[in-house]
Amino acid sequence: MSYLVQTDSCPYVTYKADTPRFHVDKNAVDESQPLPYKDNSFDLVISNLNLHWVNDLDKSCREILRVLKPDGAFVGAIWGNDSLYELRQSIQLAEMERRGGVVPRVGPLTRGDSFSAVLHGSGFKLITCDYYEEQYGYPSLFELVEDLQNSGESQCAFNFRPLHPDILMSAAAIYQVRVSFLFNFYLF
Repeated sequence: MSYLVQTDSCPYVTYKADTPRFHVDKNAVDESQPLPYKDNSFDLVISNLNLHWVNDLDKSCREILRVLKPDGAFVGAIWGNDSLYELRQSIQLAEMERRGGVVPRVGPLTRGDSFSAVLHGSGFKLITCDYYEEQYGYPSLFELVEDLQNSGESQCAFNFRPLHPDILMSAAAIYQVRVSFLFNFYLF
């Protein structure tokens, strides 16, 4: 029987997941604390699109390496730094126009080569990093934001200030122009 340990910083995420074919140990962990597992205890660690939430990527990678067995593997996927480029740019342009300045609305994302450097610095060997780019079209900014929220990618900044409806509508219009330009450009 396979044994699976599932962790997340949010208890709701781990306890809601359904994994009927595995014996599962579900834990909510605090990323600022060491992982609650012994050294060299896992054959495989998988991190799928959640390392962009950690505050100290170096420390998290060292912890992953610590709990891996000597010939264990780490498979991770991260959002690249160009992800959500159109959304980020649309909101920044709208805020600049309406407020005269910008507040970070889309979290910073890591470049692939920076992530491989972090892995190397943490002690990982035989690092392979691949880059995959996919473009998805959304009818408007609102469907994109709804999709992000449904996948758990909401704003979590400590000093978060909600977008004023005027700025949101302006960002939506800028997004619409940018996306329609991109799709028209690729159609020819």
